[in-house]
Amino acid sequence: MDGIFEQTSINRLRSLNHTQKSIEKASQFFIKNRHLAPELVKLWYKEFHTAPAEQKLAFLHLVNDVLVNTMEKAPQFVQLFEPVLPLAFGETAKVQSHQIRSGVAHLLVVWADRRIYPRNFLRRLRVECQRSASQADNENPTKASGEPSPFDFSFTAALLSTAAAKSSKLQYQQRTPSLISPSTESVVVAATPTKFSPRESSLSPGARLREEMQHHDILLSAPVKPPETIELVKKLDALQNSAPSANVVTRQRISEFPVEVSNPEEAAKLIAQGIGKLFLLYRSFS
Repeated sequence: MDGIFEQTSINRLRSLNHTQKSIEKASQFFIKNRHLAPELVKLWYKEFHTAPAEQKLAFLHLVNDVLVNTMEKAPQFVQLFEPVLPLAFGETAKVQSHQIRSGVAHLLVVWADRRIYPRNFLRRLRVECQRSASQADNENPTKASGEPSPFDFSFTAALLSTAAAKSSKLQYQQRTPSLISPSTESVVVAATPTKFSPRESSLSPGARLREEMQHHDILLSAPVKPPETIELVKKLDALQNSAPSANVVTRQRISEFPVEVSNPEEAAKLIAQGIGKLFLLYRSFS
């Protein structure tokens, strides 16, 4: 890394802020120069330490953007950032701002959801954040926010909550497709890539499936209510009296059906009898 390039890198890092444009611009610079990844990570760590407290979270957001966008084409960034992240997360958690600490905690959940790092390493980062935040508040209690610690969470519970939120969002999008533009859909899909850690990659597909099912059991436990008999009768009535069956030819064909089919009341009785027989059969095997 020559002097001019190093100074350019430093300027980009020092001008970093929390806006998406600033983070994406710096991230693209890192990705474009990924052949210098070791030097860039060292420079990032050096500038992180000298950055103001309110800027440190932006440095972590930069790491997030780089890692998410280089999992396949530049996986070396994941390995190079790993040794410096415990100190970086701990140092950011020392900042006595509930908003900043919540941002750090959210980043841990995002990485767990996207499987950027193994769960054990993320737990280590969370413990380091808890320790650093507690130490800072004890040393300077007057600046403590008084809010509950955002690092006091379970990854499993947080991921279940995230999965439920995604499911609700997907259901809403399916109910209101006209409100979702193609560009918005591409953003939603791109935001949740499926990546596996080295440990998870070694698991068989069946083992991975069991692990995922454990995360989503809550979503699968909702009972499905069968339709009421009265609803079936109403639908048969509506079908018989609907516009398509109002012509003479259709009515003639319906009249030729057996009474159990053409008469909605008889059809409803037949359905009820069938359900009763199925219930008795089920009871005999239970």
